[in-house]
Amino acid sequence: MRQGTLALDLAELLFQIGEPADIELTLGIYIDAFNSLSTLRLDTYSIHRQLGGALLFQFTYRTCGIVKWQPESRRGQMIIETDIQRAVGAIRYWFDQDPNLFSFVSY
Repeated sequence: MRQGTLALDLAELLFQIGEPADIELTLGIYIDAFNSLSTLRLDTYSIHRQLGGALLFQFTYRTCGIVKWQPESRRGQMIIETDIQRAVGAIRYWFDQDPNLFSFVSY
C-alpha cells in the first residue's frame, strides 16, 4: 500500500460523502474496523496528520481543479456548488481541529 492512499480515500469518505457532524464518529468506526480486520494497527495521531494533508489536496482539487469547468446542465452546476460548499465546510471543521495545518497562511 502506498503511504497516503488511505488518507486520501478516508478524506473523501469523511469530507465529501459523510456529514460534517459525523466526522469523528465515522473516523472512529473506520479505525476500529481496520484494526479489528488487519494485523497492522492504525496510529490515530498519524492518521490525523495525514488527513490534514489529504484535506488540503482535496480542497485544491475541489476548488482550483474545477475552476475552468463550465457545465452545460443545471445538474453539473449543482455538483460544482455542492463540492465547493463541502470543501469549504471541511476546511472550517479541520481548522478547529488543527489550526497549525494552516500556519502557512498569513492573515
